[in-house]
Amino acid sequence: MTLQQLATVLNNVIGVRGGANQAQAPTAAVGWRENWNLLFVAIQNAPADGYAINRVAEASRQRGGQVPHWVDARAAANLYHYMRSGFQTASAHAEMLVLMGILRFRVERASSKAQVARDQLNNVPGRQGIFANPNAVLQKYTQNYIQDRFNNRRDVQTLHAKFTVQGRRVRIVSNAETCYFCANMMNRLGIEWGALNNQGALIQTRGARPLTGWWNPINDYTYGHGTQPWNDPIPGL
Repeated sequence: MTLQQLATVLNNVIGVRGGANQAQAPTAAVGWRENWNLLFVAIQNAPADGYAINRVAEASRQRGGQVPHWVDARAAANLYHYMRSGFQTASAHAEMLVLMGILRFRVERASSKAQVARDQLNNVPGRQGIFANPNAVLQKYTQNYIQDRFNNRRDVQTLHAKFTVQGRRVRIVSNAETCYFCANMMNRLGIEWGALNNQGALIQTRGARPLTGWWNPINDYTYGHGTQPWNDPIPGL
């Protein structure tokens, strides 16, 4: 899906945060990675509501000609220390929750493919015929390969190289102005991004630093307003 398609879906289903008629819409973001057919959805400060997200997925199908599965990016982030510790506040911005969901899925996808290939070789019911050559899958998705993916989820250069290859590009759109740190992070990673303005139009404008804190999903740490890293383009990097 394109940025404009993501923006239209987000505007039609959830609405604009801070807009004249949608002032109470939750802060939210949607993300897409080419060739995964997955829609990553994050609603800030709350779990994704199943009914609303199913509407997002259906609207995405109509806009993109595909039927995406959807991933609650906040739930995907809950395995990480900051989210596990209960600090689910405004510091965890919706765009960064989507990013964390994508990073986690990269790791889980490799592990899942290896397990399916093993099951197919062991004739586990329901797994037969999934891969034409399960041995080739296992030769690629070794434990070292999976561990490398786990490690390089924190490597900015590696992620930039992956996210800027045609067929692997990542796009994230939020329904509120993109803050200074989120915009810098997505630029650093080569992610295409945008946001809805008060009229629901797609814009690509970097806002100010947030008012309180900001969660960095790469190192899973939160930086408070007034701390020394707050002066950096991306706290923690």
